[in-house]
Amino acid sequence: PLPVIPSYKINIAVFCSHFACVSKMNIAVAVSLFAAVVQVSVALPGGPPVGACTNIFPVGHTNPANEVDNPTDNENNPYQLNLDAFLNASDTQSTTLLYSPGEVYELTVTAPQGGAPYRGVMVQARTTVDGSPVGSFGSFTALTRASLCTPPESAVTHNSRADKTSEVLTWTAPSAGTGNVQFLYAVVIEYFPGSANMFYGTLTTGVVREIVDECATGADNCDDDATCTDTAEGFECTCNPGFTGNGVTC
Repeated sequence: PLPVIPSYKINIAVFCSHFACVSKMNIAVAVSLFAAVVQVSVALPGGPPVGACTNIFPVGHTNPANEVDNPTDNENNPYQLNLDAFLNASDTQSTTLLYSPGEVYELTVTAPQGGAPYRGVMVQARTTVDGSPVGSFGSFTALTRASLCTPPESAVTHNSRADKTSEVLTWTAPSAGTGNVQFLYAVVIEYFPGSANMFYGTLTTGVVREIVDECATGADNCDDDATCTDTAEGFECTCNPGFTGNGVTC
């Protein structure tokens, strides 16, 4: 939904000098155009426009003194997309991020403790092969919805400019064979005209690896006299009884 338009006193004569108003109907159209401009300039409470989909970068937020769009700085940004759902629960020492095709995962965008809440957010998963959007978002909260990006539901965004400190985003992983993915996201803290317009754009997470059963697909390099065992982070080769070696060579 668009924000409620505040009351404005419009000098029709001046306004029409720019829009060539020549009738009551044209005046009505001109006023409608003015209202639309006001709506866009005040805020985008229903999420960013399609133009933000290209680089997951806030469109229309132009305060260079406060914007943070350098990847190096983004690594240190305090508004994190939590990917703990992709950690191997059976190996607490591992930091490798893994996803299983078709599985559903809950991600969280959190504001720093004691820091300013965020108001806008946008997240999309892309394959590391060619950067194509993959997977889909759903089970939206009252403050989130699908973005206008293509394919539908390939990205999630905010549905309200209300303050947010922690929003859960539900992502369904793509089908098998997609390969590794990364999440791109943006966070907007301030955006009203005259305010700081502080935001973080084109943030990139670490790589989330697709879990592949190399043993079943024949992608392993185990010796013919070895047994291949699939693991969460790859596979293991073990020489069969009566043979010795490292599994790759027996």
